[in-house]
Amino acid sequence: ACGFIVVPPDYRNFPAALIPDMVDDVDDAIAWTIANIGRFHGDPRRIYVLGQSAGAHLVTMSLLRQVAALDAQQQQAAANGTNHGGGVAGGSTVTNASISTNATDDEEAELVTPAYHPERDIRAFIGLSGMYDLSGMADYLHSRGLYRGVLKRLCAGDVVGCSALAQLAEADAHALAKYLPRTMLYLHGNSDTSAPPSESAHMAAVLRGKMAEVVAAAAAKYGAQFALAIPTPIVKLHVLSGATHTTPIVEDMLTGRSETAALIVALAKKDAQDDAEAAARRQRSNGRSPSPRQHVNFPAGLRHADEGSSAADAAALDASFTGLAGSMTLTAETAAALQLTLGRNAPSTAAGGTGHHHRAPALKFRPLLWRWQASLAS
Repeated sequence: ACGFIVVPPDYRNFPAALIPDMVDDVDDAIAWTIANIGRFHGDPRRIYVLGQSAGAHLVTMSLLRQVAALDAQQQQAAANGTNHGGGVAGGSTVTNASISTNATDDEEAELVTPAYHPERDIRAFIGLSGMYDLSGMADYLHSRGLYRGVLKRLCAGDVVGCSALAQLAEADAHALAKYLPRTMLYLHGNSDTSAPPSESAHMAAVLRGKMAEVVAAAAAKYGAQFALAIPTPIVKLHVLSGATHTTPIVEDMLTGRSETAALIVALAKKDAQDDAEAAARRQRSNGRSPSPRQHVNFPAGLRHADEGSSAADAAALDASFTGLAGSMTLTAETAAALQLTLGRNAPSTAAGGTGHHHRAPALKFRPLLWRWQASLAS
């Protein structure tokens, strides 16, 4: 429908499988889709991953697993003195015990190879009515019949290790900024009594805080203008007014009026428009600006310009910076941390569903100061 090819994977359930096994199945399903969707006339460059309820939690765990594996892979390559772009194909297997949700300090480190590359392979993650804080919600779940002992068994004895919110809070902010999909969209009904809306709000808040940490660190080291050019995931939270836990996947489907589907279609259309505009910019700049689906390594990718920088160089750099700045959402907290002069208003949605505005910075760059030297990860 709406031009989408839908791949509805399944995963093994408890007691035949535990959460780490379920995440394995999600890894395999996403990797299979990336590798095979072209056979079904799908576009492998435009894959959107949606998880609902437990599915949102499992997809998040899968994304975080890939981020940790890719980061460990790059760190090992750096330690070995090799140049590794952080890709999956041709990548070496790495040692990282922390990626295993049920590993202990006494166990032998697990060998992990990324199943896929979230930033490169997935355009957006859509988490719908997810419950992400299993450790914090243990009492709530117990009151609803998922008893503490069963939850602990479901999590292979490590409830914190199987809690997406806890794992996100512990994850390296720079790795998240580099490897997560460029759009992280959280949708939740404000009448959901099965998975409280605060679950999605907490995830969005923690992830925004991580991105603010990356930008603030770059600003402190290189300056605010440079920090604003760093591509980070756009984190969005949208409250579905009046929706219960099942409204987006049952009632809305029966009526044919789905706010969730409309949001996803709008997101895909916006991505297509952005791709077309980026292609036009690259054409105008004779191919000097980077592809929107490639990751730019900062600051190694920038070198001070020679005195003889041409007008073409300036135009190419201006197009590059424009594209990079457009990929970033700056929260009010980030702006305050950077002490930026704020410009025009930009809309935002609060956890309670009421709209408010924060002021986004006016981006100004001096491209003649820099010559673009592309250093692109595969």
